[in-house]
Amino acid sequence: MLLTAFQWSYLKPLLEADRLKSSRGRPQMDPRLILECVLWKLALGLPWDSFPLSYPFLSEFVLPHPSFQTIYRRYRCWSSSGLLAEMLAALIRDLKERGGLDIFSGVLDGPIQFVSRDRVWVLEYDSSLQSTWQLTTALLLLSIFLKRKKLS
Repeated sequence: MLLTAFQWSYLKPLLEADRLKSSRGRPQMDPRLILECVLWKLALGLPWDSFPLSYPFLSEFVLPHPSFQTIYRRYRCWSSSGLLAEMLAALIRDLKERGGLDIFSGVLDGPIQFVSRDRVWVLEYDSSLQSTWQLTTALLLLSIFLKRKKLS
Protein backbone atom coordinates (compact mmCIF):
# COMPACT_ATOMS: atom_id res chain seq x y z
CA MET A 1 0.00 0.00 0.00
CA LEU A 2 1.10 3.53 -0.58
CA LEU A 3 -0.16 6.03 1.92
CA THR A 4 -1.53 9.19 0.40
CA ALA A 5 0.17 12.46 1.30
CA PHE A 6 -2.79 13.37 3.51
CA GLN A 7 -2.74 9.99 5.30
CA TRP A 8 0.97 10.37 5.91
CA SER A 9 0.48 13.91 7.28
CA TYR A 10 -2.13 12.41 9.62
CA LEU A 11 0.23 9.66 10.86
CA LYS A 12 3.55 11.52 10.82
CA PRO A 13 3.11 13.29 14.19
CA LEU A 14 2.52 9.92 15.89
CA LEU A 15 5.73 8.52 14.43
CA GLU A 16 7.76 11.66 15.17
CA ALA A 17 6.78 11.46 18.85
CA ASP A 18 7.89 7.81 18.84
CA ARG A 19 11.14 8.72 17.11
CA LEU A 20 12.00 11.28 19.81
CA LYS A 21 11.62 8.61 22.51
CA SER A 22 14.26 6.36 20.93
CA SER A 23 17.11 8.70 20.12
CA ARG A 24 19.92 6.28 21.00
CA GLY A 25 21.92 4.18 18.55
CA ARG A 26 22.00 4.49 14.80
CA PRO A 27 19.67 6.94 13.07
CA GLN A 28 16.36 5.27 12.30
CA MET A 29 15.35 4.56 8.73
CA ASP A 30 12.57 6.56 7.13
CA PRO A 31 9.51 5.87 9.33
CA ARG A 32 7.15 6.17 6.36
CA LEU A 33 9.06 3.46 4.51
CA ILE A 34 8.97 1.19 7.56
CA LEU A 35 5.25 1.84 8.05
CA GLU A 36 4.54 1.07 4.38
CA CYS A 37 6.44 -2.21 4.76
CA VAL A 38 4.61 -3.13 7.98
CA LEU A 39 1.20 -2.40 6.44
CA TRP A 40 2.06 -4.41 3.34
CA LYS A 41 3.22 -7.35 5.44
CA LEU A 42 0.17 -7.26 7.72
CA ALA A 43 -2.20 -7.12 4.75
CA LEU A 44 -0.62 -10.15 3.06
CA GLY A 45 0.17 -12.13 6.19
CA LEU A 46 3.38 -13.58 4.78
CA PRO A 47 6.35 -14.56 6.98
CA TRP A 48 8.62 -11.64 7.87
CA ASP A 49 11.65 -13.13 6.12
CA SER A 50 9.79 -13.37 2.81
CA PHE A 51 9.61 -9.60 2.42
CA PRO A 52 10.57 -8.78 -1.18
CA LEU A 53 12.95 -5.88 -1.52
CA SER A 54 11.78 -5.48 -5.09
CA TYR A 55 8.19 -4.66 -4.12
CA PRO A 56 7.06 -1.74 -6.35
CA PHE A 57 6.37 0.84 -3.64
CA LEU A 58 9.97 0.61 -2.41
CA SER A 59 11.18 2.24 -5.62
CA GLU A 60 9.75 5.55 -4.38
CA PHE A 61 12.11 5.56 -1.40
CA VAL A 62 15.81 6.28 -1.25
CA LEU A 63 18.15 3.33 -0.74
CA PRO A 64 19.07 1.45 1.35
CA HIS A 65 15.91 -0.56 1.82
CA PRO A 66 15.30 -1.96 5.28
CA SER A 67 15.99 -5.56 6.12
CA PHE A 68 13.10 -7.71 7.29
CA GLN A 69 14.72 -7.70 10.75
CA THR A 70 14.50 -3.90 10.89
CA ILE A 71 10.87 -3.95 9.76
CA TYR A 72 9.99 -6.67 12.29
CA ARG A 73 11.81 -4.91 15.13
CA ARG A 74 9.87 -1.68 14.50
CA TYR A 75 6.63 -3.63 14.15
CA ARG A 76 7.22 -5.27 17.55
CA CYS A 77 8.07 -1.94 19.15
CA TRP A 78 4.99 -0.23 17.68
CA SER A 79 2.74 -3.17 18.61
CA SER A 80 3.90 -3.40 22.21
CA SER A 81 3.66 0.35 22.77
CA GLY A 82 0.16 0.53 21.24
CA LEU A 83 1.36 2.87 18.49
CA LEU A 84 0.41 0.46 15.68
CA ALA A 85 -3.17 0.21 17.00
CA GLU A 86 -3.23 4.00 17.27
CA MET A 87 -2.07 4.38 13.64
CA LEU A 88 -4.66 1.88 12.39
CA ALA A 89 -7.35 3.72 14.37
CA ALA A 90 -6.18 6.98 12.76
CA LEU A 91 -6.52 5.41 9.29
CA ILE A 92 -10.02 4.20 10.19
CA ARG A 93 -10.99 7.70 11.41
CA ASP A 94 -9.59 9.30 8.25
CA LEU A 95 -11.43 6.82 6.06
CA LYS A 96 -14.69 7.59 7.85
CA GLU A 97 -14.32 11.37 8.19
CA ARG A 98 -12.61 12.36 4.95
CA GLY A 99 -13.44 9.34 2.79
CA GLY A 100 -17.05 8.94 3.90
CA LEU A 101 -16.64 5.19 4.36
CA ASP A 102 -17.23 3.34 7.61
CA ILE A 103 -15.63 -0.06 7.11
CA PHE A 104 -17.41 -1.60 10.10
CA SER A 105 -20.98 -0.79 9.09
CA GLY A 106 -20.14 -0.29 5.42
CA VAL A 107 -19.23 -3.94 4.91
CA LEU A 108 -22.72 -5.02 5.88
CA ASP A 109 -24.85 -2.53 4.00
CA GLY A 110 -22.54 -0.05 2.32
CA PRO A 111 -20.48 0.23 -0.85
CA ILE A 112 -18.24 -2.69 0.19
CA GLN A 113 -20.01 -5.97 0.94
CA PHE A 114 -19.29 -9.61 1.54
CA VAL A 115 -21.53 -11.67 -0.73
CA SER A 116 -21.96 -15.44 -0.79
CA ARG A 117 -21.53 -16.95 -4.26
CA ASP A 118 -21.66 -20.72 -4.61
CA ARG A 119 -20.78 -21.17 -0.93
CA VAL A 120 -17.76 -18.87 -1.25
CA TRP A 121 -17.66 -15.43 0.36
CA VAL A 122 -16.63 -12.73 -2.10
CA LEU A 123 -15.90 -9.08 -1.45
CA GLU A 124 -17.77 -6.79 -3.81
CA TYR A 125 -17.53 -3.02 -3.99
CA ASP A 126 -19.27 -0.19 -5.72
CA SER A 127 -17.67 0.65 -9.09
CA SER A 128 -17.37 4.30 -8.02
CA LEU A 129 -14.68 3.18 -5.55
CA GLN A 130 -12.50 1.61 -8.24
CA SER A 131 -8.88 2.86 -8.00
CA THR A 132 -9.51 5.20 -5.08
CA TRP A 133 -7.54 5.67 -1.89
CA GLN A 134 -10.71 4.84 0.04
CA LEU A 135 -10.92 1.36 -1.49
CA THR A 136 -7.20 0.72 -1.04
CA THR A 137 -7.32 1.76 2.61
CA ALA A 138 -10.54 -0.16 3.32
CA LEU A 139 -9.18 -3.35 1.75
CA LEU A 140 -5.92 -3.01 3.68
CA LEU A 141 -7.72 -2.56 7.00
CA LEU A 142 -10.21 -5.35 6.31
CA SER A 143 -7.37 -7.68 5.36
CA ILE A 144 -5.50 -6.90 8.58
CA PHE A 145 -8.58 -7.31 10.77
CA LEU A 146 -9.68 -10.55 9.11
CA LYS A 147 -6.20 -12.08 9.45
CA ARG A 148 -5.97 -11.02 13.10
CA LYS A 149 -9.41 -12.48 13.83
CA LYS A 150 -8.41 -15.73 12.15
CA LEU A 151 -5.24 -15.94 14.27
CA SER A 152 -7.00 -15.34 17.59
